Amino acid sequence: MPPAFGSKSFGLVAKGLVAIHAMIRAGTDESPEAESIRDSLDAPNKNLTPTEKHRAQWLSEDLYSIGDPPDVSTPEESNPKAQQQLAEAIKARQNCEWDQALLLLRQTQKFLTQALLSYQRGLIWAESGHPHVATAFFRHASQCDPTNADYVAAYVTA
Repeated sequence: MPPAFGSKSFGLVAKGLVAIHAMIRAGTDESPEAESIRDSLDAPNKNLTPTEKHRAQWLSEDLYSIGDPPDVSTPEESNPKAQQQLAEAIKARQNCEWDQALLLLRQTQKFLTQALLSYQRGLIWAESGHPHVATAFFRHASQCDPTNADYVAAYVTA
């Protein structure tokens, strides 16, 4: 079993962030339901460690990045350093070093398609025990590239 990636409080905050970002995309983030979710996050937020607070901020930023319609533009041309960082991100994920894997993906994101970036993020969140977060990223990957069977399968099975 992989090591825990955050406390129970972090799990609640992560679920809440996914829900709020879904409401932002739907245009219902000012609703009473959204306000109720925000209020429910007050107590868990207070219990987060400094690392978890940082992780939650990055998660929110990553969720914002998938909130817009899929960007079909071509990523910047890859280079050996970017390829090495992507390989290191995959290795970090395989070693359950999820914060490091997510950091490396952020550093190489301009060289990746949105679909691949979201798929890799989804894998990290799924393997770290946060399927609700993984689902958001797998959904985005499958929307960006609906012809990729791996992305669609990951979303459907998440």
